[in-house]
Amino acid sequence: MTHKDVLIIGFGIAGASIAHRLNRYGKSFDIVSNNSQQATRVAGGVLNPIVLKRYKKAWKANEFYSSAVKFYADIESKLDTSFIKQPNLFKLLQTPQDCNDFISATEQPYISNFLTGIKPPSHSVLSTSVIKLGEVNHIYTLDLNTFLDGSISYFNDSFYSNDFNYNNLKVEDSLISYQSKSYQYVIFCEGYGVNHNPYFNYLPIYGNKGEYLIIHSKELNSNHSIYKSKFFLIPLGKHLYKFGANYQRHDLNNEPTEATRHELSKAFEKMFSVNYEIVSQLAGIRPTVKDRRPILGRHPKHSQLLIFNGNGSRGVLASPYLSKNLVQHIFNNQPILEEVDVMRYDV
Repeated sequence: MTHKDVLIIGFGIAGASIAHRLNRYGKSFDIVSNNSQQATRVAGGVLNPIVLKRYKKAWKANEFYSSAVKFYADIESKLDTSFIKQPNLFKLLQTPQDCNDFISATEQPYISNFLTGIKPPSHSVLSTSVIKLGEVNHIYTLDLNTFLDGSISYFNDSFYSNDFNYNNLKVEDSLISYQSKSYQYVIFCEGYGVNHNPYFNYLPIYGNKGEYLIIHSKELNSNHSIYKSKFFLIPLGKHLYKFGANYQRHDLNNEPTEATRHELSKAFEKMFSVNYEIVSQLAGIRPTVKDRRPILGRHPKHSQLLIFNGNGSRGVLASPYLSKNLVQHIFNNQPILEEVDVMRYDV
């Protein structure tokens, strides 16, 4: 029977981050993923430590941001591909109060590293309701499909594109077996799919559906800038833009809805005065936790089974740091970060 250190279930941003961490530590592993959870592939991929709605630092912004920037740069080099960009980002300010709030935020410690100031709108395609632009620096975007596809190719010999059958997982005191292979640990990185997991479905992880429009417009001509109002407009190249995403707790599937198409198109028209065409619509379900903190750690009864889940809309920012925390916990006995430890929930 073949033996490896870890079996990873799921390959979104959490599973991919874990795989790269294990690879860096010289650990052996297999990956099983059926690509049923689309949250990472649909996501905008914006690496941003500032909550632009309220001009606050995201939780653990300092640690998460510095870890993520280095992590993705190293992975890009390892995969010998390009999936990182550093565009300009402009917050659309539509009232004098918006402008005052942005200026006040530029005086806050840490946040001042990212918010540089406001300027008049210079782009003729912006709506007349936009009176100023708030400039945000040091923001990155990741082409998450390129990141995932490149990672799958890199780990090709250990990647299995299959459904995971929980009934075939045999958990014993010192070893775990699955389909003629044995492992020391299993890490479940299933996103919203965790609700089918008999070991961790007791956790309060709920689905939060997000949808994006893919818009084509030659008039926008904004291939190097992100615009942010309620939603993000993210350039994809070749006059294509990703616009969204919304949040909804119903229709929890990967199918786009006509209601959201209408909602997003109306929001786009409030931001921009251009001719455009909606060429596609994407949907995915974010795994979200009520206390807005991810969940990491060991099963309370089966210590060889671990979970990494609940990143919500901040997975790109949080996963590099948290994957390191989890791997070091497994192999170096480092404590799990208290705020995300799965042990905060009773079985």
